[in-house]
Amino acid sequence: MLRYIVYRANRGGNIKIDAHGVENIPKENGFMFYPNHQGLYDVLAIVDACKTPFSVVAKKEVKDVPFLKQVFACMKAFIIDREDIRQSMQVILNVTKEVKAGRNYLIFAEGTRSKNGNHPQEFKGGSFKAAMKAKCPIVPVALIDSYKSFDTGSIKQITVQVHFLTPILYEEYQNM
Repeated sequence: MLRYIVYRANRGGNIKIDAHGVENIPKENGFMFYPNHQGLYDVLAIVDACKTPFSVVAKKEVKDVPFLKQVFACMKAFIIDREDIRQSMQVILNVTKEVKAGRNYLIFAEGTRSKNGNHPQEFKGGSFKAAMKAKCPIVPVALIDSYKSFDTGSIKQITVQVHFLTPILYEEYQNM
């Protein structure tokens, strides 16, 4: 249902999704997506590009953004208060538990949206804690031109590229 709603919103908003590397999405559930973060549209682009259900960890500052609020509710997203360490740790523990149980999650490793278009920011080490604790595969995701969707106000068709890269297995990142 959510994929259909996002698909319709994309058509209405004149947004085309160009997905690459979908074969890199693990067949077994219990993995985490780690995309770069360009703007409010990022989650919607990945929902459209990925047939595998997933949820998201979102910062509290965006929990009431129209349409995203409803998307987060459909996804049963965890909302994190980055200033409340205790609540943040609880979210990490909850995500870890759910990933171990076979649910898939998305966390933005940069912690906030990049203001530099297609140039990613430095990743925050804490964003990988749930994956480390769950010992799950990490699927890097590269978003290109996603920032143009909500942030430029253009009426021209926008093509957003979503690249699912080769998963990184726990054995490959456990000592990082």
